Amino acid sequence: MATGISHSRRTAMMTWWTGTAQTQPGNQQVALSTADPGDAAASLAEVSTSGTGYSRQSITAGSGWSVTGTAGNPVQAANAALITMGTVTGGGWGALTHVATFTGTAQTSAAEFHGRYAIAGGPITPNVGATVTIAIGALTMTFSFT
Repeated sequence: MATGISHSRRTAMMTWWTGTAQTQPGNQQVALSTADPGDAAASLAEVSTSGTGYSRQSITAGSGWSVTGTAGNPVQAANAALITMGTVTGGGWGALTHVATFTGTAQTSAAEFHGRYAIAGGPITPNVGATVTIAIGALTMTFSFT
């Protein structure tokens, strides 16, 4: 999955250079969207939670991510466990194009938005009855130090 770090997260990372202490984000909530949320989550089209079997899923800060690489080489963080988004019910979930991460289960504001990730080979349209999962290592963020 391709990565796009949110504007608010990039700003927070850059303030470190000015001596501003940074707080590690807490657990992240994974959301599915039928549109690219953009840098500030303004275009988020999250799957409805009403009668669809869908809900955001949590990734534990720290232990929920597997990090590889060293300074001078690309550093990548990937989900360390299978993420089960739920079983599709009702009218379905639509054509999924993006995964987004937030601080909480209901937040959609730019301040709570961490990043967006295009679904490789997407969009995907899961059938009613299908269980939607994100495989271990499939949700990745890559930083390159050049």
